[in-house]
Amino acid sequence: MDINADIERPKREEVRVEEKSKHGYCIRTGQQIPFNPQQPLSRDAWRVWNEFGNVDFPEKFCHKTGEKSNGKTSMRNPILK
Repeated sequence: MDINADIERPKREEVRVEEKSKHGYCIRTGQQIPFNPQQPLSRDAWRVWNEFGNVDFPEKFCHKTGEKSNGKTSMRNPILK
């Protein structure tokens, strides 16, 4: 005999959560890539960046919006404030 058979479980309400952006922009080329502030460069741009590995090297675009950053973004800070 199942002792839990008589217990009615509460029903879950569906809660809508705002979806986070699934895409971002390469901070060097501006091309659309998956949104990931830990990896804000396209594969090709990362290969070039990796030769030097300067996390403070000024880049051209915001990873979140794709707008021009005029050197205010970098691997360390890929999103404009």
